[in-house]
Amino acid sequence: MKGLLLKDLYMIRSYCKAYLVLILIFWIISFLSGTVSFMTFYSCLLTAMIPVSLQVYDEKEHWSCYSCTLPYSPRQIVSAKYLLNLMTTLLNLVAVLICQSIRMMHFSGFDLQELLLLCIPSLFISLLPPMFVLPFIFRFGAEKAQLAYLLTALVIGIASAVIVMTNEIEFSRMMWEIQKNPIFFETIALAGILILYRISWKISIKIYSRKEFT
Repeated sequence: MKGLLLKDLYMIRSYCKAYLVLILIFWIISFLSGTVSFMTFYSCLLTAMIPVSLQVYDEKEHWSCYSCTLPYSPRQIVSAKYLLNLMTTLLNLVAVLICQSIRMMHFSGFDLQELLLLCIPSLFISLLPPMFVLPFIFRFGAEKAQLAYLLTALVIGIASAVIVMTNEIEFSRMMWEIQKNPIFFETIALAGILILYRISWKISIKIYSRKEFT
């Protein structure tokens, strides 16, 4: 497993330099900004795309065929991508929280609740894309997985808009309840995200274990 993670870290150094530079830029912008802005979460989105991009590069280089000659199980190969996502997510989250802590102390004073409320959206943005895309990539390949991702995102977006518009009163009431106790509801949301992430992990292992490479 250590060798697989090192391989991916070397690939990040070789192929994902643009991601790293952009993430650093958004950290700086997040630090200089007087408020929590979209730039704060954009670094999370870029971090989320790193394991997906690495899997695309693996597919182009026929890594799956080569890995059959190595003493790694399908579980280990798949798990390396999910563990890498968790590692990069935590590193990015620590950097974002440090930037935001310094920003608050400089502009408006340190607010622990605001800092905690920043964690859940950051984790959600960092974990959602790999959680959704990786099983599709392992099953259908990178090209078809991207199409499936776009179509599903479109369906979810339309369905969400319809739900909000057709039941606006209930939606407003739900948002009001969340605002009264945000940490409680965000903790529940985090638990749900982690459960779904684990399910995605298991699905990817099952899919990859059944594939044959020639």
